[in-house]
Amino acid sequence: MPWRRRTKDIRELEAEVAQLQAQVKQLESENRQLSGQVTIYKAARDFMNLLFYAIPACVLVTDDKGRIMKASQRMQDLIGFTETELVGKQTVEISARTDELLKTQAKAIEHKALKKDVERFESFLRHRDGAELPISSAIAFARDSTGKPLGAVAVVNERT
Repeated sequence: MPWRRRTKDIRELEAEVAQLQAQVKQLESENRQLSGQVTIYKAARDFMNLLFYAIPACVLVTDDKGRIMKASQRMQDLIGFTETELVGKQTVEISARTDELLKTQAKAIEHKALKKDVERFESFLRHRDGAELPISSAIAFARDSTGKPLGAVAVVNERT
């Protein structure tokens, strides 16, 4: 009888639809949870940015290749460049004495390979107006959980 077969097909389809509706409800619930987590992470990121830019120190954050990623407001004020102008530049590009900085960076790379931070080095940065700024810095290298280098954070102090 063809009508019974059709009824069975409809029941199977109704069961599939009910199952899909349950899956949609589950996905909607997971989406709400993820949206809440994203909101929390964004708020945490924004708060950390507020703290970073308010920090009362000259700080540069670089990636593992030495490209500038962030510069604290005090750092921007010290050298006269905005963060937008600095992001993506190599640290040697803001150096007043490139040869000296390259030697210092070679030492820093040795320290990074040995998984040591650089406690203190002295150098010169170039201000936007061309003036040389004597500085001393400390560098901490950031690593992921496997020890792979991610970047570095330098705290810079103007020498007088």
